[in-house]
Formats: sequence, structure tokens, C-alpha cells
Amino acid sequence: MKLHKLLQSNTIIIILMVIMVPIAGEFKFFPLNDQFRVSFGPTIFFFLLLFLNQNKILIAGIMTSLSIVLFRLILDWFQWNPYIFTDSFYVRLPACFYYFTYALFFYLLKVKKFQHQVLMIGLFGICLELISQVAELTVQYYIVGAKIEGGSIFQISIIAVFRSFFVVSFYSMFVIYEAKIREEEIKRKNDHLLLLLSNLYEESIHVKKTLKNVEVITQESYELYRSLKKGMLSDQEAKKLSYTALKIAGDIHDIKKDNQRIYAGISKLITSEKFSEYMHLKDLLHIIIKSNDRYAESLGKQINFSLELDVSDDLYEAYFLLSILNNLVANSIEAIEHTGEITISAYEKSEEKEWIRLEVMDTGMGIEDKYNELIYKPGFSLKFNGEGISSTGIGLSYSKEMIVGYGGKIAHAVIPNEGTKFMIELPKECLIKE
Repeated sequence: MKLHKLLQSNTIIIILMVIMVPIAGEFKFFPLNDQFRVSFGPTIFFFLLLFLNQNKILIAGIMTSLSIVLFRLILDWFQWNPYIFTDSFYVRLPACFYYFTYALFFYLLKVKKFQHQVLMIGLFGICLELISQVAELTVQYYIVGAKIEGGSIFQISIIAVFRSFFVVSFYSMFVIYEAKIREEEIKRKNDHLLLLLSNLYEESIHVKKTLKNVEVITQESYELYRSLKKGMLSDQEAKKLSYTALKIAGDIHDIKKDNQRIYAGISKLITSEKFSEYMHLKDLLHIIIKSNDRYAESLGKQINFSLELDVSDDLYEAYFLLSILNNLVANSIEAIEHTGEITISAYEKSEEKEWIRLEVMDTGMGIEDKYNELIYKPGFSLKFNGEGISSTGIGLSYSKEMIVGYGGKIAHAVIPNEGTKFMIELPKECLIKE
């Protein structure tokens, strides 16, 4: 596993601290007295703290402090003759205060907030080093009576500057390396998207041809209908109409073949996207909000989207959830006249968390009670375009069919003075990646 991957796990970082800091602490020298040591332990400790989450810093400080004392007690047991536990413990205890003080002030000063400002990190490192070393020397003074010479503070300051900017230099190299990796990843994704778009362009040509064929067939079918409606036909007229019917059948056959090619091409594109077939629900919902925000803007509507999320960190089936939620959110946008709010919620249901509940709430015009059952019927629609032509009415019926197919259910409720809420419940076992 690469270093930058390792440093993304808090548990691994703490384990590295507990192991590496005590060992690095044995590469040392004693500039002030026989008890006060300068080593590479604090350098590694500071470096690893920069990658740790804020809420784990104190835990890491306590565990590292204890591991330092324990490690040095074990070394003394092998090296001292005779070994006296109390003497060893009093000598090693001040180091515990050094690392704990370091972690405590690192946490209180919120150094993590400045992780992209390397100069500030260096200055904080110097301050933390000075505070921690003073804490260690103070404990040494009260426990073993070690005295601090007049030039000690100056020496401590020099050591603090050296160690802090050594860490900053190494950290900067790591940040540059990580940025390069991200750049390569972005380039790889851009290249992939370019290929994806080029393939979709090919399929769009077939779609355009299909649309033209449909327009022609519609017109020819209407003419055939008018001719047949007239009643009595001569042999010549009947023959002409038979050719028209044959032509319509041939055109429909061409549309079928084109649709087969389009389906095959798009299916290939979708199935090749192995890396995005499953996604974290948070990322998935952010994609839905972002895409539908653009859709709302295209309709000239100002809609505020909000997200309420309380689910475990599982990977969910992306295409299925995108399909049904995009349809519901798009309906909510169309139900809002000019301005409004849409809230998408997701949380786990039951103590065993075996079900997931998804909700889409909008402040639109709502649905009349008489349409409660009809809105899920194929072909029924309450939406009309500017020319008064009804929508296809297959969105909700299709979504319901998919949800039921996954063992789930969908319902809706109109809340007075608030809006309309669609609620979906699905078994997690059908959605998450094992």
C-alpha cells in the first residue's frame, strides 16, 4: 500500500506513532543534562499529527506518551544492572509529559486548520516544541532535580527551529507528491470522460436518425388513417395505401434496429463503468443535487436544495438510485413555480438498520387527493408543456415498478402549508455492495 493511502487511515497513523516514535526516540543526544534528550521521535510525531483527524489527536497523544514510557522501561530492564523500577520510571516519566503536552496544544491551537500553509505549520511547530520541552524540563526538575543552565532556552529554541522546519520541508515534499498523484488521477478521469463523450456522440447520431424517422412515420400514419376513413377505395388507391403501410412497417423495423444499436452502445458504456457502479450515498446525493440544480436554472427557477443524511458508510448501487431519485427530484422542480425548497433525506430504518428510507420533500403546488392513486398509473400526467401537450406520464410508474422489483415501496403525502413528500423504503441487502 502506498504511503499517501496509509496516511488516510486514523487507526494506521496512530499505530505508526505508537511503534515508530519510541524507536526513533532512541536515535538521540543530550545537549543539556543526562536526562534531557533530543531525538527524532518528536519529528516523526509532529509529521504524523499533520495527517490525523482533529478528534483523534488527544487519543494519539496519550497512546504515544504511554508507549514511550513503556518502551524505555523495557529497554532499561535489559540495560540496567541492577534494574530498579522506581528509578527507571522517574527518569522516563518526563518524556510522557512532553508528548502529551505537544498533542494537547496541537489540538487546542487547531494546527490542522493551517495544513496548507507550510510557513504557519513551521511557526506552530516551533511554539509546540518550546512549550513541550519546557513542560518536560519542569517535570524533570521536580522529580529528579535536573537543573536548567542559563543557555538552555537558547539551545532549546535552536533545536525547535531545526526540527520544525525539517518536518515542514518533508511535509511540503509529501504535499507536492500527493498533488501530483491527484493531477494524474484527474487527467486519467478526463481522458476517460473524453472517450465516453465520443462514444455517446456516435449514439446520438442514431438517436437523431430515429427521431426523424418517427416524425415521418407519424405523418404517413396520419395520412393513411385519413385515406382509410374515407370509405370506398379504388384498386389503385388500395394498392397505393398498401405500399404506404409496407413503407411504414419498414421504417418501424429500421427504428427497431437503430434502437437496438443505441441500447447495445449505451449498455456497453454503462457496464464498463465498474469503478462507479457503487458509490457512497453522500456522494451519490450530491451528484443528484448538483445535476438537478442545473436543471432548475435551465427552467429559470431559484430552488434551494438541502440534504439530511444519517446512514452508514456503505457503497450503494448507483444507477438504480440515480434513476429513481433523479425522477422524483425533477418532478419536484417542475412542481415549484418560481422559487422554493427541495430537501432530500436518507436514513436507516429499524434497529438492525436493514432498511433505508429515502425522502424527497418540496414546497411545490402539491397533489390533489383525487389523483393519489392515478399518479402511479402509466400514461397519467399532471404536467403539460407550453403548447398544452401532456407529458408521457411514465416517470412515476416506472420508478414504482423498479422500487417494487427491489422489494421496496413508495408513497407520498401532501403536508398542508409545507409541500409534498415522496417516501421510499428499500431493503439494504439489495442495494449495498457486499
